[in-house]
Amino acid sequence: MNATEAQKHEVLVLGAGYAGLAAAIQLAARTRKRGDVRVTLVNPFEEFTERLRLHMTATGQETAEMSIRELLEGTGAVFVRGWVTALDVGAKTVRIDDDRVLGYDTLVYGLGSVADTVAVPGVDAHAHTLNSAQDAVLLADRLARLGGGTVVVAGSGLTGVEAAEEVAERYPEFQVTLLSRGEPGAGMHPRAKAHLDAGLARLGVRVLCGVEVTEVRPDSVELADGSSIGPWLPEPVLTGPATADGAAADSVSIALLVVLETLSPLERAVFVLKEVFAFSYAEIAEAVERAEPAVRQAAHRAREHVRARRPRFTTDRAVQRDVAERFFAAATGGDINALMELLSPDVTLWTDGGGKVRQALKPVVGLKSVAGWFAALGTASYQGVEPHEMRAEFTSINGGPGVVFHAPDRVLATMSFDFDPEGRISAIHNVANPDKLRAVTEGIRRELA
Repeated sequence: MNATEAQKHEVLVLGAGYAGLAAAIQLAARTRKRGDVRVTLVNPFEEFTERLRLHMTATGQETAEMSIRELLEGTGAVFVRGWVTALDVGAKTVRIDDDRVLGYDTLVYGLGSVADTVAVPGVDAHAHTLNSAQDAVLLADRLARLGGGTVVVAGSGLTGVEAAEEVAERYPEFQVTLLSRGEPGAGMHPRAKAHLDAGLARLGVRVLCGVEVTEVRPDSVELADGSSIGPWLPEPVLTGPATADGAAADSVSIALLVVLETLSPLERAVFVLKEVFAFSYAEIAEAVERAEPAVRQAAHRAREHVRARRPRFTTDRAVQRDVAERFFAAATGGDINALMELLSPDVTLWTDGGGKVRQALKPVVGLKSVAGWFAALGTASYQGVEPHEMRAEFTSINGGPGVVFHAPDRVLATMSFDFDPEGRISAIHNVANPDKLRAVTEGIRRELA
């Protein structure tokens, strides 16, 4: 090192995030002509992480990779790759993980932040963060392997909102729930917030405000008010009589309720008032306190959404009942071959234990997987109750055939079914969440006219 080099003012920038990278480039550019300043940028990775695009990486989208060395080319700034392990303010030195020691005259501390995965129990073991490119890649792999279910996003800052919307758009088979202590976008301009709210509603993201996460479990998120978010299914409703007309039964079907849950609150209210109760647009406008043109638009959006996502097939209800009874007999007997004859090739089992009853952590998909699940379950104890202690009651649930499983002292679960055009079971809804079984336990039945 010559005398001129030794006399240079050393500027050391730690961290090549947005702030650190911008600081290094601008400092190098502004002092380059002076020749008496050297800017060094330290970062543990060679690639620049665009944190504003991590939600895209997390949903499997390719984003451009940018080399930090290439970004610094021509600026005069020097790049050093390594982890900062120690800082000695008195000696004005920084230690790098390979035992290098860098001196400085001016220090720019831009190491940013990391997600706290310790404060809330279970986060480190059962949750993903979007703090780095590596985090986003891990989440992308997890989402790609899930195949469906519930995705909970905790935090309604811009990263949380963008992540929720991106997951909902890329994976329409997921039920996405956004948890927030306050209103998402509360500090935004009214027009910007309206755009944000419209995007969440359009994509069917459920937004829960005023909540706080207290624990993350393998299959649920526990909230401070005692409730939990887990694999989501609508509350089962006992219906009757069994011979009710198809239109009335369809109005409370599990399939329709799942679709309705993905609508915005306004769209859901307008759809139900118009399609189920036959209100006029003027009456609906008065009820929801909106202008009639806005109500008509909401009704159109809701109808299109429901038409696109609800099942398109109906089969004779007597046939459905017969198939359901044969399915139950095959399951309790462990007859996997008989089960496979009754199931659609792409059948899906959805379970909801609400984080309080052990259930499948994700939907069970496919003929062999679902048949194998029930063949094994049918001869095993369930919630500590042996098979000979259970009683199965065939009834009508949400307008279709279903089963209520009773223990000697309580209702254990309900099961209801969707069917394909050939009358085979295409979806099974198993609700064991005790919070959703209160009406069933009390025997409350909704009559269908």
